[in-house]
Amino acid sequence: NTYLEANNCTFMEAEKAVLGFDHAEIGGQIARHWNLPIELCHAISCHHDPEQRGSIDTLASIVHVANAVSLAAGIGLGADGLRTSVNSSVLERLHIDEVVFENIIDKLVKRVSDAQPLFEMEALN
Repeated sequence: NTYLEANNCTFMEAEKAVLGFDHAEIGGQIARHWNLPIELCHAISCHHDPEQRGSIDTLASIVHVANAVSLAAGIGLGADGLRTSVNSSVLERLHIDEVVFENIIDKLVKRVSDAQPLFEMEALN
């Protein structure tokens, strides 16, 4: 978090600067090592930029949107969840209106908030 704050950058930019690579690249390499289908490997490695190579990859787009929704709702890793943006071209490709996208995030945040007490149960003595 210190690097993020000091450099006012995204989590991925900090990963690249500090480690020299980001989690999407490593995830894609691990998927290839596990001999997963090439479509999955590509979706994993390109989920932050589904428009690579001049076209929009549908599976990478779905992962991109799911990642943005999850982080905006506070689910998963990444210190910049509220700063995570979704590519508007990707939303168009998936036929998702931006208002619908915002509603999805709002509903997910509410459901996560409603479920929070389930994760705060005290241990039984």
